[in-house]
Amino acid sequence: MPKHLTTLLFAILLPLCLNAQPSYEYPATVRERVRLADMGNNIQKFEEGQRLTLLGEELKRSAAYPGSPFRVKAGEGLYLASQKDLSALEFETEALSLDGLWRLHYLQSTAVEAFERHGWDFELRRELDEEYERFYQSLEPHHDPFLSDYLNRLLQKAAPQNLPSRHPAILRTVLFKDHEPAALSCADGRIFLSTGLLSTLQHEDELIAILANEIAHIYFDHAISNFRAIEQKEARAAFWAGLATLAAATVETWAATESIRNGTFTPIDFLAFGNFTGSVSFLSNTIAAAVVSRLGMEYTPPQRTEADNATLSVLNKLNLPEDALHRALLRIHEHHQAREGLPNSGSEQLFPALLPRINSLQPNGSSKAIPPPQPYFVQQTALARTLTAWAHFHQGQYGIARQLLALQQEARAMTCEDYLLFSALARHTTAETDGLQQALNMLQEAEQLFPLLPAELFLEKALLHQRLGSQENLKSALTAYYRALQETGRPGSSEKIWWAEQWLNRL
Repeated sequence: MPKHLTTLLFAILLPLCLNAQPSYEYPATVRERVRLADMGNNIQKFEEGQRLTLLGEELKRSAAYPGSPFRVKAGEGLYLASQKDLSALEFETEALSLDGLWRLHYLQSTAVEAFERHGWDFELRRELDEEYERFYQSLEPHHDPFLSDYLNRLLQKAAPQNLPSRHPAILRTVLFKDHEPAALSCADGRIFLSTGLLSTLQHEDELIAILANEIAHIYFDHAISNFRAIEQKEARAAFWAGLATLAAATVETWAATESIRNGTFTPIDFLAFGNFTGSVSFLSNTIAAAVVSRLGMEYTPPQRTEADNATLSVLNKLNLPEDALHRALLRIHEHHQAREGLPNSGSEQLFPALLPRINSLQPNGSSKAIPPPQPYFVQQTALARTLTAWAHFHQGQYGIARQLLALQQEARAMTCEDYLLFSALARHTTAETDGLQQALNMLQEAEQLFPLLPAELFLEKALLHQRLGSQENLKSALTAYYRALQETGRPGSSEKIWWAEQWLNRL
């Protein structure tokens, strides 16, 4: 073949290959009688037990056959089918690939009807993208390259390789700091996960289940459908400005009152633990409710059912336990119960109707033993759990902080800051010599385990020695703290150095 013809053929075929979508055929058995029209609009009855095949072609908006976007093959004949018709069929999914399975759930979802009416509605998506950017700017990202890579590996495991052609979503995870469990999916493909969520879950399959659930909401365009119904979109700038003011007021109020209200305030706590001070949950009740509604994430019961059903199918296809989603939601519910009556607990807005969902997802309608924590998962998410434990500590929720530390310790995933928290908890909750000595032993263990020690470790030792009445050891630890501060030169160290100098002079 002449070279110029080869080049021309390549130029024609390459775009077609890049845009090609895999086609699937879905064998099915008629579950209850259904009436379908052929291409000439002649009605044919299909009885229970008959075999049909759904052609999983790319959807096209058709004025000729409104409400019947599907083609079904029976023998040599082709028939038109609506979504209601599909509900009368029992599909065989065992031989399907993961992509094929996702595609089948998509064809059975409410996204099809929305597509028939509005197409991809790129203009509306652009409007929603502006809302997402304002939301993203209101969060505090958690930068952890290793954890982010781990999350994206799990996302790739659960996600379809091919969304419908021209679908603008690009799936990826975004991790942000918040001690409340939160998972938020945006129509552009971003899945926001909080450090509190990673701390609440205890198994990798539970996180995969949550990711698959959020993928389903994205894939089925639930947020787009909900956002379309929101009125007064022109007020978005005022909404986000007001939200920022509300969040700032929440922070100021908490900083002024929280530790005093809990009776845990000590001046030294403002000098210690500079990197792990308590953060105010962005997801207070008022804020969470407003954001969820504003971004179209207030899913309807049918939308939640669609996402849950797709998640269960994906778990089965990946050979993961069918109860993974049930366990994940159960752990989130238990977190809410542990925080009942406490302020800044608004993540219930992100996981509404938990109990009905938990009950409906319970395997075989019976209780099943919850497996012990998975050490590998706890190790992979250890830093997020450390941040969450410190946040609960600073809000006076010592029981939750202890539970998270116990989880880290059992999985041999203790970070250096976990050892500091163990000591801080001992100082705040016990006056017994044995408890304080145990905390001191933990700090000495940390000195042996970690090559890079924060200055705060020596401050913790000094505080414990002061409690135990050991003046010589107090002076030695305080001197080590003073030198460590001088060596690090961290911003904000000058006040701490001055404080250490004053105490050393007094000793």
